[in-house]
Amino acid sequence: MRPRSHDGSARRIQRHHARLHEKAQRRGGEAESRITAHPYCIAIAPRFCNFYLQFRGIGIFFVIIVGETRSIMLAQELISTVVPVLHPMDTGAKALRLMNEFHLTQLPMVVDNKYLGLVEEDQVLDWEDPDLLLETLNGNAFKPAITEGAHFYEALKLFYDQKLSALPVVSRENDYLGMITKDNLLAILAQYNGVKEPGGLLVLEVEPRDYSLSEIARIAESNEVTLLSVNTITNPNSAKLEVLLKTNRQELQGLVATFERFNYTIKYMFSEELEEDLLKKNYDLLMNYISM
Repeated sequence: MRPRSHDGSARRIQRHHARLHEKAQRRGGEAESRITAHPYCIAIAPRFCNFYLQFRGIGIFFVIIVGETRSIMLAQELISTVVPVLHPMDTGAKALRLMNEFHLTQLPMVVDNKYLGLVEEDQVLDWEDPDLLLETLNGNAFKPAITEGAHFYEALKLFYDQKLSALPVVSRENDYLGMITKDNLLAILAQYNGVKEPGGLLVLEVEPRDYSLSEIARIAESNEVTLLSVNTITNPNSAKLEVLLKTNRQELQGLVATFERFNYTIKYMFSEELEEDLLKKNYDLLMNYISM
C-alpha cells in the first residue's frame, strides 16, 4: 500500500496494538504482531487484513500478507549471480553469444566493478562487423539501473517502461552488484499476489465511482473470507474497473451471493473445489454412459 497515505491509519492501529500488547504482558503472554510499516508498503498479518482495509477504506496499491514465504522484497534480494558481465574489450560477437546462451536481450558492461551500461542485442546486430569491441559504444550505452535498497515494485516498473530482459542492481556509489532477471521478478510477483496460496479467485466489475475497498473487505469479512491480495485494472473497452480478489477459501458461493445482493457484477470465479466438482461430474457422466 502507499505508505504515506496509510501513515495515519497505521499509527492508530499500532497504538491499538500497543494497548493489546500491554494487556497481553499483564497476562504473561505476547500480542500478535499485526501490522508493520516499511518504506514502500505496509505488511499486515492475514487475520488482521480485512479489518485494516475496512479501517482505512481507501484505494489499494499492494496488500502484503505476512507469513513464512512472504517478506518485503528489496532489489538486493532478487539478484541473480549467474548472469555474466561484459567488458569494453569484449567483442560484439561474444556479447551476442552470451545473450543467446542466457536467453537475454541485454547484458551489463562493467569495468573495475563500476556499471557502465547495458549492451543491447539490437544495437550489436546493427554493427557491420560483429568483432568490433564494445568500447565502440563510446559511453552511449543504455544505462537503466536500480539501487540495492529499492522495492521490487520499482524494478517491475522499470522492466515495463524500458522493455528490459534484465535489470542491473547497483550501490549508491554505482558499484555493480548483479542483475534481476524477468524470471526472478515473475516468481516474486506471483508470491506477492498469493498465487501459491490455496484459495479462490473472484473478479468483480464495478464502475470506478462505485469502487469501495472498505465495502468489499466488509462483505468478505461478513462471509468469514480473508482477502490475500487485491488488484485492480481498468478495462479499456468498458472503462469499468475489474477487481481481482484472491481469497483464503475455495468455496465462494456464499461470498458471490452476498456480492450480488450488493449489486456487484461477478465477471469471473475460480476455485480448485469447483474444478474438482466439475471433473467428478464429468467422470460420473462418463461412467453412466459406459454402463448403459
